[in-house]
Amino acid sequence: MTGSRRIVFIHYIALNETLLRLYPIDFLIGKGFRVEHWNLAPLFGYAANAYEIEHPCSRPFESWAALDEELRRPETDETFFVVGMAYAPETARVWRALSRTRARLATVLVGLAPEPGGSPLRRLRDNAVFIRSPRKLAGFVLKRAALGLKKLGWARDPDVTFAAGDAAREAAGRARVVPIHHCDYDDWLLARAEEPRLVAGRTAVYLDEFMPFHADLGILGIRRRIDPARYYSTLNAFFGRLEERHGVEIVVAAHPKSSYPANPFGGRKIFRGATRLLVRDCEFAVTTFSNSLGYAVLARRPLVFFTSDEIAARYRSLRLDLYPATYARALGRRLANLDRPAAEDLEIPPIDGRLYDDYRHRYIVSREAEGRVSRELWLEFLSRERA
Repeated sequence: MTGSRRIVFIHYIALNETLLRLYPIDFLIGKGFRVEHWNLAPLFGYAANAYEIEHPCSRPFESWAALDEELRRPETDETFFVVGMAYAPETARVWRALSRTRARLATVLVGLAPEPGGSPLRRLRDNAVFIRSPRKLAGFVLKRAALGLKKLGWARDPDVTFAAGDAAREAAGRARVVPIHHCDYDDWLLARAEEPRLVAGRTAVYLDEFMPFHADLGILGIRRRIDPARYYSTLNAFFGRLEERHGVEIVVAAHPKSSYPANPFGGRKIFRGATRLLVRDCEFAVTTFSNSLGYAVLARRPLVFFTSDEIAARYRSLRLDLYPATYARALGRRLANLDRPAAEDLEIPPIDGRLYDDYRHRYIVSREAEGRVSRELWLEFLSRERA
């Protein structure tokens, strides 16, 4: 396959396991494509971390001058860029640089979720935050300015959007849409029926969010996090009540970025990289708002949603006072509060199949490509692109 156009995946985070699930880099290389990953993390001040994966195709950029120089090369105009960064004040410089080229630009919309509504009272409260916080007010002004520049032609819209589900298709705007799926659905399709159970007996699964320690909280500006001791104490008490009520053993599907030198879950079993198998064989799953709840939707397993007063208060800027209830409502489930336990929190009614099917097609599966693996959809489109 000589003479093929170059495909460059460009992102402000280093290559990691999550990106390799999202982008079929190794698969496309195996099919003869010339694939690169441009790591812009140094330009955004993001330090190296333990989650990075060394890969021959990945190249870090240490300066904006180096990026500009690379984009001035003649072959850039014949390159297909997959930009893993939404247009925002922080990323506007990258979009501006790419827009100066004649290269084709694409984005990927995967993992969209139900969005909380905003009451008039909420909007007033959010606006009051801007008045009290110069930093947030400056961020708001910068965002408006960046959007204004974009409307004036300062940066291009993407030509193509790889979209998973109806919500992503609607968000793609005028870009050409290539239907793909959430990575969880691809895992589901590729699963082997003979894979053995990981835990004998009746189990439930906690879809871990690494809530007190998640590395992204710092990037998102969260300075005061929830108290780990309080969080795990109330969470384990909730687990204990669920286990006693339903005769199950709760096991933990650890977040991929988590690190647990000591077991904070009262000695319960912790598994990494096994969420699909654990959900496949469980009676129900427990979560706050984890994206991996898609596995429970695909397996049609009941979900138990929870929050706490501290989560709602400390992570209000991330709208975590609203998101857990929004997820629960979308799937017809109740939301428990760890700080205000109630007997009905332990009830697990049957799923609403209609709501589960709607969630499946809105946020996980592109209905027109159902039954096909995303990497084959990427291959089909990119093969036509270079023909």
